[in-house]
Amino acid sequence: MPDQLPPRAMPFNRRQLLPLLAMVLTPSGLLAQTATQPDAVPSPPALPPSADASNGEQRDLTERPALRLAMKTTWADGLTSLGAAIKALTTEAGRLNLRHAGSPVSHFLDSDDIGFSYDMHLPVEAGPAAGQVLDGGVSFTPIPGGRAAIFTHEGAYDDIDAAYEAIAAWLDERGLTSTGRFLEEYLALPAQGDDPGMKLRISVFLK
Repeated sequence: MPDQLPPRAMPFNRRQLLPLLAMVLTPSGLLAQTATQPDAVPSPPALPPSADASNGEQRDLTERPALRLAMKTTWADGLTSLGAAIKALTTEAGRLNLRHAGSPVSHFLDSDDIGFSYDMHLPVEAGPAAGQVLDGGVSFTPIPGGRAAIFTHEGAYDDIDAAYEAIAAWLDERGLTSTGRFLEEYLALPAQGDDPGMKLRISVFLK
């Protein structure tokens, strides 16, 4: 983030998350498989591209039903943790015959020099049927809602730093303060971090 921006403009500490998330979009295809399943319900319409944050929009997000896996990991094990969480949710949804209702969503909660905590969500049309029991620490917990500033980044994931810097400036210009929590919804997931075909919805929760 640029040094000239005041501290309140920093919506979150994402410096160390960037390389991890750029990597998780590549080798295994777990995210791509989840997002492009034939029976998946399309995500809400994307906002206009906003790599410069000029098309940022404030909106009240409603909760969405989802399977959730609460995770905490070190930076060294971050990639393994993220991939395992997505795979676990996808497997559990398949076991229970739950239909997907959108792209996978990461809800980032906190980070420090040691690691980070997050909830991985897989949106579903409805929860488990009566008598079905969730396994492996998976719960039926909604993707959180609330007042948020929303942006859509289109372009190479390797260039996402610039998008987050622009978001911080956008918030500062409007006197808005983040809660420090944010969502990333993966709309289009190319195999490589330098592929310009990526589409990512970023929702920054506001105080």
